Amino acid sequence: MDSTNSDDQNDHTLFVKWAETFLPEINQFLFQMGLNSTHRNTVLKRAFKEMRNTYQEGPPDRGRVLLYKKAAVTMQQEIETQEHNESEAIFVHQEDRELHELLQRLPEDQRAAVVLTAFHKMSLEEISMIVQIPEAETEELVKEGKKKLIHKLEEMDGTRISEENLEKLLGFLKSSYIKIPLSVDANELVDEPVASSRDLNYVSFYKSKWVLSLSGLLIAGLIGLFIAQSFSDSGRQTEQPSDEDNSEIMLSTADGETIDSLEELGAEVERRIQQLEADLGLSEGELYQVDYIQEAMNQIQAFQQRNQLAEEGELNPFEIQDALNRLVTPLTYVQQEEFSSRDEYTLAIHSDRITKQYLEMAESLMEQYDAALEEYEPELEGLGDQPIEDFSFSPEAAALLDKIGQNGYETVVTPERNQFELSIGGEEFSEVADLQIGSGKINNSYIEYIQFMREKLPFVQGEQLHLSMEEAPNVLLEAERLLKGMMYTEPLAEELLSQHQLLLEFLVQGSESNPIFTEEGMLMPDVEAVWEKLIGEEELQTYASSRYVRQFYAELEENNFRKPQEWQSFQSEHETSPVLGYMVNAPDSGLFPLNSELNQLYNQYQAEKESAVLSGLTEEETIQLYLNAISIGDLETLYSLFAETEDRPDRESFLQETDRENLYSQDLTRVAEITEIGSREGIKQMIIVLSDGASSSQQTVIPLKEENGSWKIVYQQGDVLITT
Repeated sequence: MDSTNSDDQNDHTLFVKWAETFLPEINQFLFQMGLNSTHRNTVLKRAFKEMRNTYQEGPPDRGRVLLYKKAAVTMQQEIETQEHNESEAIFVHQEDRELHELLQRLPEDQRAAVVLTAFHKMSLEEISMIVQIPEAETEELVKEGKKKLIHKLEEMDGTRISEENLEKLLGFLKSSYIKIPLSVDANELVDEPVASSRDLNYVSFYKSKWVLSLSGLLIAGLIGLFIAQSFSDSGRQTEQPSDEDNSEIMLSTADGETIDSLEELGAEVERRIQQLEADLGLSEGELYQVDYIQEAMNQIQAFQQRNQLAEEGELNPFEIQDALNRLVTPLTYVQQEEFSSRDEYTLAIHSDRITKQYLEMAESLMEQYDAALEEYEPELEGLGDQPIEDFSFSPEAAALLDKIGQNGYETVVTPERNQFELSIGGEEFSEVADLQIGSGKINNSYIEYIQFMREKLPFVQGEQLHLSMEEAPNVLLEAERLLKGMMYTEPLAEELLSQHQLLLEFLVQGSESNPIFTEEGMLMPDVEAVWEKLIGEEELQTYASSRYVRQFYAELEENNFRKPQEWQSFQSEHETSPVLGYMVNAPDSGLFPLNSELNQLYNQYQAEKESAVLSGLTEEETIQLYLNAISIGDLETLYSLFAETEDRPDRESFLQETDRENLYSQDLTRVAEITEIGSREGIKQMIIVLSDGASSSQQTVIPLKEENGSWKIVYQQGDVLITT
């Protein structure tokens, strides 16, 4: 046998053994990141093939970390088609399955940081290499990810979770993750030994096409798409290039032409910079002061200078394509995005990503515009009371103001200071941002958030309210309206959700420096006025925040608005955000189905039909029993939960005329809220809200009355939960 072929065969055998060592843990990592078996197999094959020529270079740990990095980069192409259909077979305990699902709800970078720390024992330096962010930010990702997990667990279980407890719970998952099936054999990863490096015909990097010695990148055809399209087109199979083309990387110009040399890249960058100068009305020197342009140029220049890194397997063509795509105006960045999906969750993720990127670009550009406008502020001395659009600026100032408006900003003047003030908005922004929910770009809630709410943030900082008490009710309800169209766990929504919760707590609990009670223990008059503004009949029907405040108002109303002794315990029972249940992908509110204690009580009442069994239940708990009877079509128990009123039909008529199949068909797992909204002549009015997230919700009012020491449902002809 030829010695060269023998060496190649030995190399192949060594690689297979190396792959067998790491296949199980990379498979676990991909499952932990949310990929189903089909997409895990795709990523495994690509990642290991890319490592074929580099797995033995340097210390063994370096090869392991680089393999994780390859898997993480390749995984991005599959991210939008994640499924979790294997969980049932892998997790024996419900608690383990729930914790795994909570992991999936973390933002991807935080999820990766937590997974790599908790299950793969990676250092911060190694995680930084894998997820490709500065090491200084990696520790923060781990902390934030664990903090969110603790918060979600506490919401779900209603108990305090320490970080030590979280580590133990994560430890329990390890035994389940070991059972994840592996359907890729190490021998499948490379069909035949590849040519050794001495057989490859290398030419100068600057004179050749962009060479990567990593033979398995397998993305020459894919990189012609924008980075965002690599997410949206996950359902489309990437065409596999031939072996001789595996070393090429082709980037895409704005016109769809390909770039396959550094000279062409330089020409394309120069063309884009010139276009930006014209579009933004800034000089080249001013462009380089804009953060997002500076960052993109730094990435491209580093790419041009690091020709040797291609041989070390460190080059990331997706990153370079993304940098090239960001050499546009912020509004163009939004307009060039193409995305389609029927999945609300996927759309929400994409909308948030695009909106976040847009804001980062737009706000860094706004800083440069602010600096450029300072030169023309002396002209404002002649403005007086004229509207800015009627004032005759110098041609240079007028041209700059025109460009600012064309790029999605509103310019106003503060006459007392003779200064320009910029904010995102205006006709051009509204025209471009007029993208309906479902576009996968900036959805309506985010648009309104940009236009209105960001100007008011923060509502509360420390103990300081940044709004007047008169403004607070309107801002609170407006924030809730926007949150219903946002996605839980994403950055923009989290910022607004946090401030909404702080404002709500401020209004109902006050603070040490802003108490809601007088020294005599009476509710402050201005606080009482704010509450009453929030709990009007229309507000109670529409807003969860209003119903939340209504509970505090009702508790004090029974005590003539004097602080009761049990006030502190009452406050502690009402700490969950009332808005979460309405948001896209919000955590289950836990109101229904029944918990184990209520389920046991339901079974007892179902057998005995004795009202004494219901004594001590709250109105909300009685409603839950009522919903349970509807959901399982238990007509006998349902009828026995009705109070003895004139409108209640006789038992036989109810049993004969009620459509049991209709009861079965209702999805009552979507119950987001059960809250009292009023009381009149001994009848409590309870509102039930069923929410699909975003702005889709259905609500109905159920009256209850106290009868023989327990709460019973007041029968209503045409009750939508029973008759539709």
